[in-house]
This record gives sequence, C-alpha cells and structure tokens, in this order.
Amino acid sequence: MKSVNIIIVLFSLIITQIISKNLRTSTKNSDDKLLFVWKHFRHGARGPYIGINPKNHLDFIGEFWDSVGELTPLGLRMHYLLGYATKKEYSDFLSKTYNPNELYITSTNVNRTLLSVYSFLQGFYDKDSSIDLTDKQIDRINILNSNYTKNISSKVEKLGKKSLEGGINAIPVHIFDRKKLEFGLYEKSNCPKIDKFQKENQESERVKNIYENIIKYTNETFGKKILEFMNTTNPKYLWNKTNIYYLSDTFFSDYFNGRKMNHINKTGIDMKAFFENSLNVTFIDTYHYTFGIPSNEIVYISVSPLFENLLHYIDLRKELDKNNKPDEIIADSPRFVIISGHDTSLAPIDIFMESEFGIDFDMANYASSQTFELWRNGTTGKYSVHYLFNQNLKGIFELEEFRNKIKAKTYSHDELYKKCYS
Repeated sequence: MKSVNIIIVLFSLIITQIISKNLRTSTKNSDDKLLFVWKHFRHGARGPYIGINPKNHLDFIGEFWDSVGELTPLGLRMHYLLGYATKKEYSDFLSKTYNPNELYITSTNVNRTLLSVYSFLQGFYDKDSSIDLTDKQIDRINILNSNYTKNISSKVEKLGKKSLEGGINAIPVHIFDRKKLEFGLYEKSNCPKIDKFQKENQESERVKNIYENIIKYTNETFGKKILEFMNTTNPKYLWNKTNIYYLSDTFFSDYFNGRKMNHINKTGIDMKAFFENSLNVTFIDTYHYTFGIPSNEIVYISVSPLFENLLHYIDLRKELDKNNKPDEIIADSPRFVIISGHDTSLAPIDIFMESEFGIDFDMANYASSQTFELWRNGTTGKYSVHYLFNQNLKGIFELEEFRNKIKAKTYSHDELYKKCYS
C-alpha cells in the first residue's frame, strides 16, 4: 500500500524540481534542438463520482454539489495554471498565438476533461500579456497537501466561475473515438475481451490482500467516527470495498476542493490522516485494482493506442528534420500534441515506464501531466526522447531504444482488434 506523507511530499517536490531543472540544464547545450512535444494530462479537481442525492444534491458526507463528477472552479484554475506554466516552458518553441497547423488537441468525451483542456488553453494562449505568475504560483499545480486549498481558495472564491482570467480563446478540441480502439481499452465496453484479464487481476490473492489491508486499516483507524458522520450503525458498511472507494473518493473531492466539512470535524476525526487514507484507497483502485502492478496484459493493451499516437507524430517530425525542415509548420505534422484524459489513462503509462524504463512512478493526481519531448543532439545529431512527469525530468532515452522497448510490448491496431474482439 502506497503511503502519502504530507511533509515528505512537499519536500520531495521541491528537491525533485531542483534536481530536474539542473538535470535538464546539464543535459542540453545551445545547439540541441527541440523538435516535438506530446503532453498528456489528467483533468483537474472535480466533484465526487457517485452518491449524490438527486433531490437535495448532497453527497455521502453531506456536502452540496451541482452535479456528479464535474470539474470545479479549483479544477479550472489548476489547468489554467498548468497551461500558463507550459507556455512559459515552451515560449521559444511555439507561436505566441494559436496556429491550427502547429497544435493538435484531443480529449475524451467527458465534461471534466473537455473543460480541463479548455482551461489549459486559456493559460496557454492568455491574451492578457500583463499577467506574469510567479514560479511559486505556478508550482501550486504540483502541490497536493492540506495547505493547497488554503493557499488558493481565496483566489478561486474571488474569481468564481471566471477562474480562467484573461478572456476566452476559441480553439478546437478533437474527441477520441472509443469505437476505433483509441482510448479507454481497460474498460469492457471498449475492449470486451479485457474482462478476462481484469477478472484474473482483481481475483488474484495479491489484489485481494491489498484491498483487505486498506479496508482493515480504514475500519480500525476511522471506522467508528466514519459511521458517526455517515449517521449509520451498520458496521458491515465499511467492510465493502465499493463503499470504501466511494466514501474515499467523495471525501477526497470535498477535501481537495476546500470544503469545511464541519460535520466530520465534530466527530474528532484526524482530517489529514483521513485524507492520506483516501489517497491510498484511490491509488489502490486505479493502479492495483484496474491495472495491476507490475505491468501486465491490461497495461500493454491500454497504452498501445497512446504510444502508437506518440511514435506516429515523432516519426513525422523526425522526417521533417532529416529533410532540413525542423521548424516547418504543416497540418499533418503538428509540433505540439495535447491529450486530456484521466488517472486511468496516465496510470498504465506510469506503470509501463517503471517496468520497461526503470522510472519510479508518481500517482496521477488532479492535473498531473506526462510529457514526451523529441530532441536532436547538437553535437552528435542523434535523437532522444525526454520524459517528464509534472514538468519534472524523469528520464532521457535514445530514440531507437525508446521505440524498440515500446514496440516489444505494445500492439498495433490490428493486433488490438484481435485482443479485444477475437
């Protein structure tokens, strides 16, 4: 079970950013050439998935929501900041204003991912050039701790539904077609045969033990107080992994969006400890229960269309570079690709990068991002791929080594069809 310690998270974020920036500087020289960027991120903070009473719009723990699973003002703000930070990072690489031949954007057909990418784009192409956020303000997108909402809530409350600032830019966003096996292959509705692998994973003793441990810990540590603010006396309620997950997801959503939750405070529950426990539950559900760790068939199937998309665009930009047109802007070969997804789209890539490339993965929390960059070395002329998580450099790989490791474990579209339907 993954443990989350607030102080360690904050300290490691600071150290990682320092090391990452130094590594990024030391591994590049003035003649190195950035050729392509592929950025994949999770939506921002949202409301809970389920358990909202349709009559009074109250969730499991008594907090009011407009609707189920929608992006919140804080979620809008997180992606606005992420877009702004990305613009600063690539200010010398991209045009100052939107060029449809330079940028290609895709999202799942879900409100929270669409609103996230639109929010990102407002920061990315902010028409108010007078805005200049500090590094500390930008880095808030990477901070996940009890002080997050305290630091940012006043700004969000002031802006309300105008959390984006700087006006509106109209930029097209393309939708993944699930029927074409482009996305979400960990779901039976998109890849029917995945059900076999899912059952094998979820019924394994390893996954059962992991869930039993988190259920036992939740009950022993918080059980009585949870039942108190849930206004129930049924002790079996908390021995159900579905209830544990939905309760944790709801608390996580409430807590991360700055809800006061006085009814929970009155029970004397340790809010920080409960927050960490909720993080652990959501981590287990996404990483262990959905995909399994280490990499397995579910992971390889899930990452295949995403990596195929990445390698396709890398090859297009590499070919232009070999023809002495590295800065050419043409519609069929965008320089910057953006994908707006979910924790369930980032997680298999996290797991794959750890198992195949030795990269320690980080949980894909709200507004987390994975970035793959294509570089040409100014001295040797060789191509390499830089991998970043939350804008922190995690690894550099020679292009052909990167391609070969991916090709060795992933599937072509025809192979995916057989895996999912034959």
